[in-house]
Amino acid sequence: MKKLFSLLAIMAILVVSNCSKIPENNDPILGTWENETTLSPSGKLNVDIKEEWIFNDVYLGRYHKFENGQLTIISDFRWKKDDEQYTISYPGLDRADEEVNMDYENESEVLERMDGKIFARRR
Repeated sequence: MKKLFSLLAIMAILVVSNCSKIPENNDPILGTWENETTLSPSGKLNVDIKEEWIFNDVYLGRYHKFENGQLTIISDFRWKKDDEQYTISYPGLDRADEEVNMDYENESEVLERMDGKIFARRR
């Protein structure tokens, strides 16, 4: 009787664990996006800045910032989508949330800030 009960318990666990399915996220923002700029502080050498966002399918991602080729910031971020607007937040960084929309410029995908300025381009 003990073996039968154990067998039924194992079968119940298998049935319950196989019934749950993680929904697939195929959002077009998934992947790597980047932005490159050059700052020219007065009286100082130019600073080349490259930022990179890697969006994954569980509404998280990894942010990298490089200054003159040196990694200066690496952090996780969260993202969410409301209608066509994406909000990117950086817990742990002193950085404001970013609100962007996906658009196309010269046949390439870009993320635009709400004021129309380019936030990042697909890599």
